[in-house]
Amino acid sequence: MKVVSTLFGLCTLFLSSSLFSQPLNDNCADAFTVNVGSECIGVNYTMTGVTTEDAAVSFDPSCGIFQGGDVWFQFTAPSSGNFRIDIADSGMRWSILEGSCGSFTELLCTDGARNFSDPSLGGEIFFIQVWRFNNSSGNPFDLCIWEIDPPTNDACQDAIGINVGSECVAESYSNQFSTTEDPSVSFEPSCGIFRGGDVWFSFDAPSSGNFRIDVSGTSIQWALLDGSCGNFSELLCTTSARNFSDASLGGQTLFIQVFRFNSDQGNPFDICIWEIDPPINDDCQNAIALPVGNECNPVSYSNEFATAQDEADSFEPSCGIFRGGDTWFSFEAPASGNFRIDVSGTSMQWALLDGSCGNFTELLCTTVARNFSDPALGGQTFFLQVYRFNSDQGNPFDICIWEIDPPINDQCGNPIFIPVSDSCESVTYSSEFATAESDSIAANPSCGIYRGGDVWFRFLAPANGSFTIEKTNSSAYFSILTGACENYTEYLCTTDNLIEIDDAALGGQVLT
Repeated sequence: MKVVSTLFGLCTLFLSSSLFSQPLNDNCADAFTVNVGSECIGVNYTMTGVTTEDAAVSFDPSCGIFQGGDVWFQFTAPSSGNFRIDIADSGMRWSILEGSCGSFTELLCTDGARNFSDPSLGGEIFFIQVWRFNNSSGNPFDLCIWEIDPPTNDACQDAIGINVGSECVAESYSNQFSTTEDPSVSFEPSCGIFRGGDVWFSFDAPSSGNFRIDVSGTSIQWALLDGSCGNFSELLCTTSARNFSDASLGGQTLFIQVFRFNSDQGNPFDICIWEIDPPINDDCQNAIALPVGNECNPVSYSNEFATAQDEADSFEPSCGIFRGGDTWFSFEAPASGNFRIDVSGTSMQWALLDGSCGNFTELLCTTVARNFSDPALGGQTFFLQVYRFNSDQGNPFDICIWEIDPPINDQCGNPIFIPVSDSCESVTYSSEFATAESDSIAANPSCGIYRGGDVWFRFLAPANGSFTIEKTNSSAYFSILTGACENYTEYLCTTDNLIEIDDAALGGQVLT
């Protein structure tokens, strides 16, 4: 009997120890009451030994991957209905529930912190269910709930009106403690990663339809909306300042929704809206006609306050990072088809386009001056689209187009033949105004950084395959090619001023 009694006592002690290891708020019925303060005073809680609430008491949360193991809290919302719940642990998820144990409605399921601003919630008792993402074992975490003071323009209907001036007069705001507008009022913005926490502004566009919006702040995004609360169309969503030039927008009341990228925690930011004067060649249809001279006579322009061309008129250029803010030029190529385009300015890019507004073919996109030599281009009208790399903010730049005289050996088909002699008898040549050979004729050389502007030479290798090539310009590269135009094989590519070749296999070959 003593043995049985002893065994029974040990078993009772073991079960009792297991029960005592569970958190006191392991069940909904034992939810801890959390006081709502005037600031965040985090309290640490544990989930050691946590179990899963019975399905008859609460359904599975809608977010995260719930594997069980939850703890419970309850609180009374302040009468204002403005409060913030902050659960600090990256692995934790939580839901706020309305009702009572066994009869809940989920209001929100999330991680991190969230703001609430709804007078109808004032004075209600809510429950918070906390669990670990995709794990039933739980983690220690900190929890605090406190009353907040949301921005006055937290809701679309309370948007702050902004005056449109003649220059940027920035005003400071914040979306700290802001909440998310109801989906029935506004859809999610199309850019960035929207987590909520938006604030609202409105303004009357100037009659010209020309204005600039500048919203500056760490990780701040914004969307421009046309319409009214509950009936919006998004005109633009971005993270940088943007220019607008659209007469149809003149006099309209537009809205701006400001939020933080991938966060609802809020940040301070500055905003200003002012009327601008776009360049006269802001649109393809108003391209400035440039004369083609016999030398470079640069003229200064700017794409400051330029807007992006409508997609129906022109596609995005293929080089750089295009953010809009382009200006337009046109010119008639000289009859020879030989000309040079030089666009010089900090971070400026340009594209050469064949065709007309709405029906373009891109011939070239680059950031440096380029030479052209093609009789088929003679007399044709071309367009230039000029923009700033990775920015629509604009810069001053210079541009000139002039007829050039390319070297006679500019093309593979017109090489200069160099005789091989017993001694070096140097001859001076130049690649100035040379163009790039077509990719179908010859692949790009394998050494250096090839930008085009090549000239061509040919020679007959001596029968023994032994010869020396010497040049005097250390910055000039050259390659030795076997074969013929359209069927070349690169034998050597170098920038050395002196090379000696001894390869019997080359003997008697015509090399380029």
